[in-house]
Amino acid sequence: MKLLRKRDIPEERYTNAFLGYGPEDSHFVIELTYNYGVDKYDIGTGFGHFGVAVEDYTVAMLGYGPEDKNAVLELTYNYGVTEYEKGNAYAQIAIGTDDVYKTAEAVKLVDGKVTREPGPLPGINTKITACLDPDGWKTVFVDNVDFLKELE
Repeated sequence: MKLLRKRDIPEERYTNAFLGYGPEDSHFVIELTYNYGVDKYDIGTGFGHFGVAVEDYTVAMLGYGPEDKNAVLELTYNYGVTEYEKGNAYAQIAIGTDDVYKTAEAVKLVDGKVTREPGPLPGINTKITACLDPDGWKTVFVDNVDFLKELE
């Protein structure tokens, strides 16, 4: 895994680092965020594992084709865990979309809670929208075209 790119947004008081095994437009990528002035997080138990070989869970992968060419969903069963705590270190899951405005409307049509109306992010102009799932987990939808411009 290597650093693919870094983005510093001082006016919003954060820096991102993007890590992965290949190009962001075709590989899984981890985005790490440093928030200026934050020196401690409560990581909660919502994302109990971030690793490759642990013995206390089972993993199933679902997808529509080869992992290097298609989106793959990983389902994890954590033995003995009946409830998760979010803590304050979890930020969000990001998913690409062709139209953040239509995505926000679709969320509202099913009475979903939009937490960030669609529009450009200050400093980078990538359009996003965000919502909460019924359990309160945040999902951010990122405009596909704008995201690819960030990679140029």
